[in-house]
Amino acid sequence: MRGNGLMWPSFMSILSKRVGTFHQGVIQGVGSSMGSLASIIGLIVGGLLYNLIGLTAFLISAAVIFIVFIMSFRILKAKEPVR
Repeated sequence: MRGNGLMWPSFMSILSKRVGTFHQGVIQGVGSSMGSLASIIGLIVGGLLYNLIGLTAFLISAAVIFIVFIMSFRILKAKEPVR
């Protein structure tokens, strides 16, 4: 997975800043676990979609990535950590 080296440190930084100092270890552990689970599920679902609908699966993936990109701006606007 080529983008993880750039994405993962930024993602963990955003998570840890959102929860404050007391829960940083917990949220980073949960974030790491969810990332691993998402990788497994994503590969399985991607393979199934490609078998079912062919190249349209790539268009669906592009749409999902774009939606997540747009939603990420809401996270970055939050200044105050969640307690």
